[in-house]
Amino acid sequence: RASSGVDAHLLLEGRTHSARQVTRRDEMADPVALDEITDKNIGQLRYLNRATFPVKYTEKFYHSLLKDVSLSRLAYYRDLMVGAVCCRIEEEGGKKRLYIMTLGVLQPYRRLGIGKKLLGYVLDELCPALKDITEVRLHVQTSNDAAVAFYKASGFDVKGTVENYYKRVTPASAFLVSKEIPPLALVKQ
Repeated sequence: RASSGVDAHLLLEGRTHSARQVTRRDEMADPVALDEITDKNIGQLRYLNRATFPVKYTEKFYHSLLKDVSLSRLAYYRDLMVGAVCCRIEEEGGKKRLYIMTLGVLQPYRRLGIGKKLLGYVLDELCPALKDITEVRLHVQTSNDAAVAFYKASGFDVKGTVENYYKRVTPASAFLVSKEIPPLALVKQ
């Protein structure tokens, strides 16, 4: 596990940029691009997840992402992978929802709109394409104030707390965070 976002950066590309360089170069052009997960870049996603999350994901998790690549996106900043979002579809009581399993950005690249672009993919592209999605939800560690604020700013609500959600992570509790998705017919009016 990398000890910081910069260390992960070194693992992913072999060089580093300062946050100042990241925020000042090419302010007019959008330097962020989203792309699909493939068997060729999934190893980079493993490094990114180790650097950004306190949870270790299994090979089964990564293998499942390749079954439907539309449910995940990688974020590249000037051709360097710096973030990702991975989702799954859940069905319960005749309703379909999208569950965000992971959404993370390397520390030096946070607050540049990359997380917002990844979440925008989920809400503005993925949900309409899947049809019949009534809700997007995820769990956020209760100590992660920045993530809770990020999701609230995007229209999500904290629905409750799940005690002992995480294993071998402190705190073990997580907030259930959710956003209702209106039917497409109502959105188009």
